[in-house]
Amino acid sequence: MRVHSVLRSLILNMINLLPLAYKKSLKRHYVVRLCTVVFFLVGTLLLVGTLLLVPSVLVLESQAHSLESEILVADSKVQGADTALSREIIGDISDKLAVFKDGKQKKFSVSVDGILPIQNKKTPDIKITHLLFTIQGDKTHIGISGVARTRNALVSFTKILKDDTRYSGVSLPISNLVKDTSVPFALEFDAL
Repeated sequence: MRVHSVLRSLILNMINLLPLAYKKSLKRHYVVRLCTVVFFLVGTLLLVGTLLLVPSVLVLESQAHSLESEILVADSKVQGADTALSREIIGDISDKLAVFKDGKQKKFSVSVDGILPIQNKKTPDIKITHLLFTIQGDKTHIGISGVARTRNALVSFTKILKDDTRYSGVSLPISNLVKDTSVPFALEFDAL
């Protein structure tokens, strides 16, 4: 096999009878032609790419201008819009906040007449998870739900609420007394 490669190199060297300087010159010309072709192709690709991008750039600029004008129109509409909706929302929030204030013009104040007395009457064995106040005119309906540690703690809490003169119609549904420990409950009554 080694003999074969030696013979091959001898044959190739014998066929190529050009002088070494001429071979180098041919090689340099070949590299120059190759570089010229590569640079010409790259330049052509850049030129074609630029020509293809010009319409896209023009379209994007026109869209940007139209969007800017739409934004200006929308801003002018928002600034000049009727603020009736804003006033309505603010009034609604003010009404909701007024329920929790200690206002003297209201007959029933949720914070003073509702939450504090119930919180003061509950024992550590009662955990209140939800309080619901429904106020319609002069009538206030209260709903309490939670978990009592024992059935007896729930019965005593219900009795304390029944004995309070500020509340009427306090009732404990029998379904709340099914379990002996960790008793979930729901009470509903009216505030006077």
